[in-house]
Amino acid sequence: AARLEAEADARALIDERDLWPGRRFAATVVAARGDYVTVAADRAQEGRSPKLDIVLLGGRPIREPLAWAGPFVMNSKAEVLQAYGHPVKRLKERFRVFRDSTASAPPVGLFYKGVYDLLVIAPATSNSVAKMVLGISDTLVTNVYAQAGKCRVPSIVFACDAAPEMDTKAPGGMVKVYPRPIDLQNTERLKAFEHTRVVTSLDALRDALPAAEPCPNISSF
Repeated sequence: AARLEAEADARALIDERDLWPGRRFAATVVAARGDYVTVAADRAQEGRSPKLDIVLLGGRPIREPLAWAGPFVMNSKAEVLQAYGHPVKRLKERFRVFRDSTASAPPVGLFYKGVYDLLVIAPATSNSVAKMVLGISDTLVTNVYAQAGKCRVPSIVFACDAAPEMDTKAPGGMVKVYPRPIDLQNTERLKAFEHTRVVTSLDALRDALPAAEPCPNISSF
């Protein structure tokens, strides 16, 4: 892996030696670009690992935009919503929908004009919560959260990962998930942020929401 990284601009994705006591199992996943791969054994071998298994996967770069959520990988987020059974056209009949084309999309600037009284992020993935905690605002969700804080607009965040063991709905039905300790820690850290209320259930979200009020039609989708 080290040689591929040095000579072929490769990137080691997984080094399983770090996952085992004494680094006993040397399994590595490497991603690289090139026309061919040459595999050869070193002259000095690790005696405890006499066998070497190699799985080679190759393909042509598609050079297309990618968007993904859960098990679905599509060309756009609209297509991901369609795969989950929520076509954008149907969503627009009920909500004002904005396209996340850049982190500074049209709805972000409206914070400075006093248009918003409350920001609700529901659900908030562990990835988004981590970015909020670290002050990273490189997506529409994390940027509107950052701008809400700067403008002192209250935020309600429905954090997905709030317990060590949870049942969640997937396209094929309910599945069991086990949020990582870092995910749970980030949820707790976010609770300490100013102008932020973190909820971890639908009932708590309903209780936190004020009475519905009309909103100006400013959709950009």
